[in-house]
Amino acid sequence: MEGKAKSTQTYYYLLRLITIIAGVLVPVLIGLDVPACITAPLAAVVAMSAAVEEFFHYGERWRHYRNTVELLKSEGWHFFQRIGQYRDFPSDAEACQAFATQVEQIIRLDVEKYITEVVRAQGNGEENHSPS
Repeated sequence: MEGKAKSTQTYYYLLRLITIIAGVLVPVLIGLDVPACITAPLAAVVAMSAAVEEFFHYGERWRHYRNTVELLKSEGWHFFQRIGQYRDFPSDAEACQAFATQVEQIIRLDVEKYITEVVRAQGNGEENHSPS
């Protein structure tokens, strides 16, 4: 999941930068009377970059993966340091069972959130405004 977070972040940043930089350049080039054979393809790149990012929802996916990764890391550190809910278990085996249950719950919630927010938004063509 860490890898998915990183790759979707890379795609998101790349597409957003292309959209922003080329989107700023197009009106400047038009104002400088640069021929349409240069400005039109650049404008098409802006439109395609924005459309691809909107279609794949890389921003929402990146935030979703990052959130889940951080939850799992935090849970792992609580378990390894035997703090929080893992503090009072009499044995490592019992703490491990609780840890496994908690990890499974995080993964289940991750799948539910992914399906209800990211996939549904992509399928409906709607923009996802969730904070994750």
